[in-house]
Parts: sequence; structure tokens; C-alpha cells
Amino acid sequence: MGKRWALPQWVRMINDTQMDSGEKLQWECKAIGRPRPTYRWIRNGLPLTSQGRVEIVNGELTINKVQQMDSGMYQCVAENKYGAIYSNAELKILASPPIFVPNPIRVIATLGKDVSLECKPRASPKPRITWKRGDRRVQPNKR
Repeated sequence: MGKRWALPQWVRMINDTQMDSGEKLQWECKAIGRPRPTYRWIRNGLPLTSQGRVEIVNGELTINKVQQMDSGMYQCVAENKYGAIYSNAELKILASPPIFVPNPIRVIATLGKDVSLECKPRASPKPRITWKRGDRRVQPNKR
């Protein structure tokens, strides 16, 4: 006779992952136990729930179009009434497309006075910047 109860045991764990921003993350953790374990996900110490780009179905975590803000330490927790086990992995996002904060920028200029516009997006690697007015490129001149 097998045991009527058993602590969860890992069958599949999650591993450290590096990916480019915009890619899709799919992680799965799987455990056996009696009663059958339930799963929870934690990111940087806080519970993770399905919302927006994040989908959680039991031991499966999917993050669509990963961004810099998704990087961090993740834990998959499998638990039943006899205990909990943890699988840990770090997600590193290698690059991020340019992000402007705030956007758009409105500037009120006075006729005949100087005005300067700043273009400083957060991006990795360093972005190339071009200026356009409407759909035409702005060429440098005396002004």
C-alpha cells in the first residue's frame, strides 16, 4: 500500500532565463503529491496574479512581450496541506525599447524667444535619435 498522503515533490522546476524585451516567457513547474498540490507564483517577494501581459494557469506562467519591469526573482510554490516546496529562478531582460516618460510632451513657446526640447528616452542599448516635424526630418541650421 502506497502512502495516503505525501509532501509535494518537484517533477519540473524553473531555471534562470535571459531574454530580449518583446519576447514571450513561458515557464512551467510541476509537482506531485497527495493531495495534489496547488501552485502559486511570486515575483520579488510579492504574489503574482494573472493580469495584463501575465497569464497564470496552475504551474504555468506566461508573460507576453516581456519588458525591463518583468525582470527579477521568481518563485513557483507547490503546496498541499502537508507542506510547500519552492522553485526559484531569475528572469533577466537584456534590452528595452526606448520609453518616454512622460509622453507626449507639450511645450508652450513665446514668439521670438528660444525654446529647447529634450529627447531623453530610457533605452538599452543606447538609442539613435532623429527629429521630425510632421513626417519630415528636421535638419540642423543656424537656429
